[in-house]
Amino acid sequence: LNRHLRETTPHRGLLAYYQHLLALPRELRLPPTVRGAMVVVSFPADQALLVLRREHRPAAVALLLCFHADGARPNVPLTTGLWRVRLDSAAKEWAGPGFDRSECLRSSGGCEVQLAPWSALLLERAG
Repeated sequence: LNRHLRETTPHRGLLAYYQHLLALPRELRLPPTVRGAMVVVSFPADQALLVLRREHRPAAVALLLCFHADGARPNVPLTTGLWRVRLDSAAKEWAGPGFDRSECLRSSGGCEVQLAPWSALLLERAG
């Protein structure tokens, strides 16, 4: 194990990304997940997957995963309202290609979401 690598690119960025990932459950104040609280929706044509975490209220957190080399643009069934982007693995801060995306997405029961190739997008319902 060469600990000096964490000071160089791309290792420094990957370390920051994983630290951010590990901090998210605390920041979002998520209780332990039970199997019945998860809903998985697949978009085979887009090679994308949506994982919704359902509580006693409508979904509070959604994770979109893209497994396609060209990216994807699925129409995602999200609860009506605003959804904040909490993590976008395609962001430049994580050494991704960068993506022109607003900090919030508005859903009216569903919305089209642009996903970068081989990426993860974590959304949190605002309010």
